[in-house]
Amino acid sequence: MLRANIALIQAFNVTLYDMAVTDMSGRVHLHLGGQAGHHYLTQTAEGGTLTVRATTLDAMFPAGDIDVLKLDIEGGELAALRGAQGLLARRGIKTIVTEVVDEHLARSGGSRLELLQLLTAWGFTGDTLNRSGLLGRSVPTSEMMFRLL
Repeated sequence: MLRANIALIQAFNVTLYDMAVTDMSGRVHLHLGGQAGHHYLTQTAEGGTLTVRATTLDAMFPAGDIDVLKLDIEGGELAALRGAQGLLARRGIKTIVTEVVDEHLARSGGSRLELLQLLTAWGFTGDTLNRSGLLGRSVPTSEMMFRLL
């Protein structure tokens, strides 16, 4: 679905990678949710899981920078950012747009507070986005944008 959407809007500056992003490289278990877009990484192989390749953001971008990092990985945001310590240390990510859903973070062993503390420690400040992607308007969503100070 993502590949089709990228082709539809002709986003030629977007690169897709067929792998999970987390805090380790290797193979991980992907739980298939009841509908598209509700899949998440899990510690155990159980019914409804696939084994998929995984990598870290540091391994994907050992020298390059990321202007905008979009994370919507059903609670895996903390693990993905832990796998980006090198990028974060060299200030190689300028903007992060991420979904922040408490139950998804808890399922992965994290919390909203932990995510906010991690990003604040690396020099980011955050704002909530609304349904039209604007800051500081009504009808908030679970999307947040963090900018490097």
